Amino acid sequence: MRDLTKHVVETGGKDQDGRGDRLVLHRHLPPLVAQSGRSQLRFDVVFASWTLSELPSDTSRALATSIMWELVAENGGFLVVVEDGSPEGSRLVRSVRKLVLEGG
Repeated sequence: MRDLTKHVVETGGKDQDGRGDRLVLHRHLPPLVAQSGRSQLRFDVVFASWTLSELPSDTSRALATSIMWELVAENGGFLVVVEDGSPEGSRLVRSVRKLVLEGG
């Protein structure tokens, strides 16, 4: 995360082609996961801001939620989900809450 933060601070979240921060995360997070193995990788806080609404279906959002929840530290970590204040954003946040509370 320090390397990722340093890159975002130094480049404004852009890659060498001037593309935005989504690519930064896609380039930095997979090697971290591959290095440690997702089954052992845990974070105190997993933060998804306006992320789920970008996915194409409820099925893909449920899968993303399960993966994010799996990455939360078992001894008191947090999954923080932020979406816009629209009815659809509210529905997405409620669906994440339901999935997590039901053990998804």
